[in-house]
Amino acid sequence: MLDIQVKARRINLLLFVSAKQEQALAEILSLSTDYSCFLVAEEQVSLAHPHLYYDAAVFKLFADSGATISAFICDCNLKISHVFSASDVLELRNLLPRFEELPYRGDPPPVLLVPNVISEELAQRLIANL
Repeated sequence: MLDIQVKARRINLLLFVSAKQEQALAEILSLSTDYSCFLVAEEQVSLAHPHLYYDAAVFKLFADSGATISAFICDCNLKISHVFSASDVLELRNLLPRFEELPYRGDPPPVLLVPNVISEELAQRLIANL
């Protein structure tokens, strides 16, 4: 299972490639990029790679039905900064922005604040133990 939240503070490239395009999957997995690259296919293929995931529902949600490759670049705060589709690996390479051109704001990943999640007494005990 791909847990994208633990990938914060890095620029991630999420690619959705049909399992029918096994050659394209193999080529992408061998690409050398500055991005942390993760591939999602709709069904299992014979390739084995730690960055290759299978999930039909997620694939259907994000993949462009008219393209071989659907790509999403997520910035360090996990916000989608670029979306594009490519017909092959060469086109994908040409569409990828140069890594140094991507905006970096230096902001840490967002933090979810939940007010009143602990009692005042517990808060004081925790502070006392710091």
